[in-house]
Amino acid sequence: MASCDCPEGDSLFNIKDYQKAIVYYERCKFYCGGNLNHTGKFNLYQSYKLNHNYYDAAETINELLNDLQLSNDSTFKYLLLEKFMMFYFAKDLTSLKFEITHYLNYGSNDHLFQKRLYWFLIAIHLDSLQFDSAKFYLQKFLNLSKIEPSNEIYKDANKILHKMQKINNISPLIMGFGPLAQLRLGYLGKSIISGLLYTGTLGFTIYNFIYLKTFITGFTIGGNIGYLVVNGSTRHSAYLKEKKIYSLKYKLLKILIEN
Repeated sequence: MASCDCPEGDSLFNIKDYQKAIVYYERCKFYCGGNLNHTGKFNLYQSYKLNHNYYDAAETINELLNDLQLSNDSTFKYLLLEKFMMFYFAKDLTSLKFEITHYLNYGSNDHLFQKRLYWFLIAIHLDSLQFDSAKFYLQKFLNLSKIEPSNEIYKDANKILHKMQKINNISPLIMGFGPLAQLRLGYLGKSIISGLLYTGTLGFTIYNFIYLKTFITGFTIGGNIGYLVVNGSTRHSAYLKEKKIYSLKYKLLKILIEN
């Protein structure tokens, strides 16, 4: 069956009205039995992507890949990597890992393509906080890139990964005490402020108990303020930990994608 054009969708895509373009492309697909031409399918993919509808974007890319069949040409590999990125943005790490492993096992002499697959596998395992697996694929990436242990890139990549693992392994006991947790995470200023809040709350409670003998005031007001300070500081520490790990992950992946 011949593929069909969708001039209305193309026009809307060209003027960057992606939401309406999706409507017209899908309408054209329906009326021509899903057999939209390659330009229409690619534009539909881009429209879904730009609207942050990553699942439908991946599905549209899959239709293009099925049209092309298994191939070693650059267009096929480009579309495949785009599909993997859509799975990654959609946080569908299970599907992404399955797909990548399939193509990794399939084998390829294209080292740049293989490096991109290893990059995704590193990202997947970092997102899952599986640092040993991330290190395994990082080593494969570096070996494939012929980056020696003496190279600064090699040292920096492993140093960042080690730091991420160290932060993730901070004990729950330390994370439960805001000032110490923030100090361990490298936020000295926040640690000092949290420490002052802890000390002030404790001082208020002790002052009411010992000097003013107002036990109810000390217990109720001091206790409530103390709960808010401790709970808020602990939750903020957890947020800072997640933020720090994300920042280091981004830094590591950026180093790798540039090499």
